[in-house]
Amino acid sequence: MRVQPWLRGLMVGATLLLITGIRQLAPAPLALLGAGPNWPVLWLLPWALVEGTSAALVGALLAGLLADAFTIGPVGQTLPLVVLAVYWSRLGGSARRSIDNLCLLGLHGMLGSLWIDLCIALQLLSRSRPLEFSVAAGSDPTQMVQGGWHLPVLLGAGLWGALAQALMTGLLAPLVSGLLLQLWRQLAVRRPLG
Repeated sequence: MRVQPWLRGLMVGATLLLITGIRQLAPAPLALLGAGPNWPVLWLLPWALVEGTSAALVGALLAGLLADAFTIGPVGQTLPLVVLAVYWSRLGGSARRSIDNLCLLGLHGMLGSLWIDLCIALQLLSRSRPLEFSVAAGSDPTQMVQGGWHLPVLLGAGLWGALAQALMTGLLAPLVSGLLLQLWRQLAVRRPLG
């Protein structure tokens, strides 16, 4: 099937905006412990598998910038998504064919979500300051601890949120990424051999 390039670009943009919109809506039935799936990972996985490294890098940049545009704070998902795009796009021919197994899509989605959360935790940890205690005259005793995120906080609440998000991503990857994988394969530009 020969697809016009403008139609293919329109489909790519529409699915990326749809995934971003679903991420912002955060439907409650698709959340576990308040953590929904990592939608940029669900979109990027099939895109990188079908399109190769250069298109995967562009897709990762677009998905990461869209995700970061709606996030408040100094950390972002763009760089971890770029690393995932390179990894997934470089899976060899046999691995690319065997990734059709829906369980493997779920596993790659889960590991991708854990990678994103690990990178975010490391970014937060690198930006944190040690505990600061203020006993100056006139200071409010309830405001004694100031600063950013600290390791016990990240290992406590952050760990459960990361595991819940990874589980939801892994459960939805066979459905969402599987459908997108079929769409990208049908719309793939056939490159001449040689």
